[in-house]
Amino acid sequence: GTLDLVHEDVDGDGKMDLIHEDVDGDGKADLVHEDVNKDGTIDLVHEDTDGDGKPDLIHEDVNGDGVFDLMHEDIDKDGKIDAIHEDLDGDGVANLVHEDVDGDGIYDLIHEDLDGDGILDVCHEDVDGDGTEDLLHDLRTGEVKEMNQIPQDQAVPQREYGRDSKAGVKNRVAQHEAMLRQQQQKAQQGQTMKKKTPQELLAQWEMQQQAKLQQQQLQQQQQQQRRQHGQQQEAVQGQSGYERFYQELLRSQGSAAGAGVAAGGVGSQQELLLKVLRAQQQQQQQHQQQQQ
Repeated sequence: GTLDLVHEDVDGDGKMDLIHEDVDGDGKADLVHEDVNKDGTIDLVHEDTDGDGKPDLIHEDVNGDGVFDLMHEDIDKDGKIDAIHEDLDGDGVANLVHEDVDGDGIYDLIHEDLDGDGILDVCHEDVDGDGTEDLLHDLRTGEVKEMNQIPQDQAVPQREYGRDSKAGVKNRVAQHEAMLRQQQQKAQQGQTMKKKTPQELLAQWEMQQQAKLQQQQLQQQQQQQRRQHGQQQEAVQGQSGYERFYQELLRSQGSAAGAGVAAGGVGSQQELLLKVLRAQQQQQQQHQQQQQ
């Protein structure tokens, strides 16, 4: 008969290292379970879905936690890996999906679940096949960003996401974890900035009140300066009016009064000065009444 299941202890430690399983009974192994790190837990599963003798799906437990972190997939059945599904947080759901659309060995599409909710959030696309990200699709908003329009040192090369090697995967996992830590730190900083103690709120209110008081004092000083300037202008204008009144008064006295003043007539000169003083007092009283 045909063996449908073969268990193999490669290193002789009493633990099964390889399990070959013929699901469809054609004499070819459709499933191969392998314990790579010899810890008694299956780390690698090769699956031949179409029975051509070539693995179409490869499940891999990278960190040895018993959960498969990687799934390599040959979509077009050409014997080459076209897609890699990565589970970065170990919840059994892929956070990253690398896809080689044209079969040139370079991943053209990388779908990424940023928040770990099982829904892919963004898609990185290499349009020209140069291994560098050209477009960033935000699957949540529908926004498309041209990555080649930004400085090259800020663009994300596709090859840095890793191929089917463990080193590349571990590098990508470390990058993703660093990104998550940065997002958490930014979120914590935002929450810290929003939350203030009652003492901080009181100090902020006092500073605002002090600023308002200083503004009011400045406005009052400016108003007082404007009033003083206006009073000075009015005094100058009033003084000019007094001088004109005095000259007109002298002219109204006629030549006789002028001759008396010129001859040293003290009475005429004192009388004119008294009239000028009375006129000044009347104008000052009128000015004060207008201000009141």
